Amino acid sequence: MNSAKYVVTHRNFPGAAYTFWASTRPDRDSQGRLIAYRAVKDDFRTWHTGGPCNDKGIALSFQGNTSIRDLSPEQKIVAGAVLGYVLNSGKYPDIDKADPVSTHSRSKKYGGTGKSICPGKLGEAWLDKWLEANKSA
Repeated sequence: MNSAKYVVTHRNFPGAAYTFWASTRPDRDSQGRLIAYRAVKDDFRTWHTGGPCNDKGIALSFQGNTSIRDLSPEQKIVAGAVLGYVLNSGKYPDIDKADPVSTHSRSKKYGGTGKSICPGKLGEAWLDKWLEANKSA
């Protein structure tokens, strides 16, 4: 991923900034299932929002500018599957189940700036809707 190469080379991050990446047009495996790309292992701390925020949630990156374009239908399926995995796999025991994705815009309560609009208003709206619909997950 070019984003991982960039943050390692130019920002001195120890690795990829995001845990998972949801493509606008996801690839499919040999059985036709949509693929969510993983950038780091479950036990690796990412550096997506800065400071202590990185310990409060996984980093799910959406391809595209979700400030002006909604997620594609397939991208929503992939993102929902990633969130379901994170909440139900048992591999993230300390995750905030009410807010499992540490976005830039939500980072202030965890010590970040909270100034960025990332993931964008349409991405944030989709995330809020998904979390509300899956509260009991």
